[in-house]
Amino acid sequence: MSFDLNFFLRQLFAILLFRPSASDTTSEKIRQEQLTYVYLLKRYLEQKFNSYCTARSHFIRIFDRLEELHNMDHEIIQKLLQLELSSASKVIEKLCIC
Repeated sequence: MSFDLNFFLRQLFAILLFRPSASDTTSEKIRQEQLTYVYLLKRYLEQKFNSYCTARSHFIRIFDRLEELHNMDHEIIQKLLQLELSSASKVIEKLCIC
């Protein structure tokens, strides 16, 4: 399975967008949406690497990087989310190194 950068980026953006703290409301629905995208990303990585351990390692690394993004200034995150997928791909690739 080859690496599908567009799918990967869409999953990351969805996870960031459906983060309960990114919204004024911290409803269970928003959390469930986030968990759906987290699950899809996890399954994608398992299929891509064909190894649970390798996929888990990348998954943890990605979420560590997402946590770092979350801790950045809110304005920087907003600017990143407003970028076109094609423009953001190089930034995301460098952040995730996956």
